[in-house]
Amino acid sequence: MKKFVIIFAIFFFVSCVAPSQRRVERMDSWKGQNVNNLINSEWGYPDETKKAPNGNKLLIYYKVETRLKSKTVYKPQYSKQGALKKGTMESVDYTVEEHCSTFFEVDDSGKIVNVRWRGDGC
Repeated sequence: MKKFVIIFAIFFFVSCVAPSQRRVERMDSWKGQNVNNLINSEWGYPDETKKAPNGNKLLIYYKVETRLKSKTVYKPQYSKQGALKKGTMESVDYTVEEHCSTFFEVDDSGKIVNVRWRGDGC
């Protein structure tokens, strides 16, 4: 039993960390590239451009995805007198909006020097 718990914990940790690590590697691959490579890729033109405090340019991309999720809930049933008779488990669908903002920092020569992101949909 102890061996099963350890294997499950390792699997859970790897499955939670791996997508984030892949994103870090993919996004870091943009560092050092010319900004035109980014614009000519699937990223396209940014949704917004700002000037960073250090004078560099920030290219900002926004993404919003709506996902359908489902969960199981307990629905109690009561008698006419108010006593709990029984209950049922039912599946309930709901939608969730996930947001992601990605920031590419570009220096005066047009080189991407930094990449950051935030949000629950990254």
